[in-house]
Amino acid sequence: EGGKVVTDGGEVLADVADVLEDEAIDIELEWRHRPTEAFDLRTGQGNGHVQYSFAAHRAVVEVDTELGLVKVIELACAQDVGKALNPLSVLGQIQGGTLQGMGVAVMEEIIVDPKTAKVRNPSFTD
Repeated sequence: EGGKVVTDGGEVLADVADVLEDEAIDIELEWRHRPTEAFDLRTGQGNGHVQYSFAAHRAVVEVDTELGLVKVIELACAQDVGKALNPLSVLGQIQGGTLQGMGVAVMEEIIVDPKTAKVRNPSFTD
């Protein structure tokens, strides 16, 4: 935006990087699920969650503020999955979900219609 790297909230990151030069920038974000709402027995509508995940992710990235490029140096994930009945399947789900999240964060765009909450991308290759 205007030749600067900014967050969704409008915070300018490039100026901070210029001031700090080669020093690392630590950014933390915490997100919590919205509370579960009971289903309406008449309409079947509601906001019930089948399950919650208890996880922590850590990404170490390098950002080229001149070109706007991001390089992922390290990506770590820890999840409390309870008793895993099929540990290899659980590991595959964790790895797949983590890499999908990384892909969306650094190189993909999912366009969601704000009115209908439907994905607007014509295909998975867009």
